[in-house]
Amino acid sequence: MGWKQINGNRYYYRSRRVGNRVISEYRGYGLYADLAALEDQIDAENRKTEREAWKAEVNRFRRQDQEINDTLTLIDKLTFSALLLAGYHQHNRQWRRRRGRRIDNQTN
Repeated sequence: MGWKQINGNRYYYRSRRVGNRVISEYRGYGLYADLAALEDQIDAENRKTEREAWKAEVNRFRRQDQEINDTLTLIDKLTFSALLLAGYHQHNRQWRRRRGRRIDNQTN
């Protein structure tokens, strides 16, 4: 997007990509050019606002994911500890009760 001055007159052009090529579109001169430039500026600001809102939403989801992962890690650690204290061990990623051990829940 930009202004070009030819023979003392200002003309407004918009550049856009079509495939691998960049095409320059004539948008007007005088009042029409000013309106086209204003329209392009408003569109650019709207796209920026939408990008920022999208980034904020993505960051919110990332924070929630991190909180969930932290909670799951804590649950895994608590489960591991509880099973060890109850006399279990892991064998090939399976929890099994140890043989020959008797754990009484009675207190003296």
